[in-house]
Amino acid sequence: EILRVTGVQTCALPILKVRQIIKDLVAKLEADAAAEADQKSFCDKAIGENVAARDGAVAQVETLTSKKSQLTAEDGQLHKEITELATDIASLNKGLKEAAELREAEKEENEATLATAEEGRAGTELALKILNDFYAAAGGASLAQFTPPGAGRDGKNVGDMAPDSPDGEYKGNQEKSKGIVGLLEVIESDFERTLKKVAEDEQTAQDDFDAYKKKTEEDVATKEESKQSKE
Repeated sequence: EILRVTGVQTCALPILKVRQIIKDLVAKLEADAAAEADQKSFCDKAIGENVAARDGAVAQVETLTSKKSQLTAEDGQLHKEITELATDIASLNKGLKEAAELREAEKEENEATLATAEEGRAGTELALKILNDFYAAAGGASLAQFTPPGAGRDGKNVGDMAPDSPDGEYKGNQEKSKGIVGLLEVIESDFERTLKKVAEDEQTAQDDFDAYKKKTEEDVATKEESKQSKE
């Protein structure tokens, strides 16, 4: 009232206005400061979260990169082992096939040898019987009623058709017959020994081949299983 009366009011009004402006400015600055603090807190939090996420992603990438390198190395090693196994399997199968072919050829040869030896033994045995019967009959022993294979219709063989001696019936050379019979017995024994030896060799060869075949087939099966597992 005093200021109004004295005329000072006209000066106080601008001062009050400036004061209000200052108050408003301070309030705005305080609000801005508070807002900025909130914004900084939000940004700091967001940055912290992003940095953590980035670091985690980087660590994961490094882990995956290391795992990829490990798997790549394992893949290369597996491919190498698969190739080696395939080569081994092919080699084993080839070896078994060749062994089977050799075994078959050896078997055929042994069977042919056995057949020849058996034929020779049978022929020698027949020759011995014919000679023994002939010389036994010629020497006075009882004559066995025997008609050898290959005799004529009259039942006579080469010995029967031999010419008579000056003294009568042909009796052959009794002394030399001992040497002939002995020789034939040796030949017969050789044939029997051959039959026994070849039969034993054939059985041994077959047993060895069967064992080799079994072992090879087991090795092939094991390698096939390993190959499939690695693939």
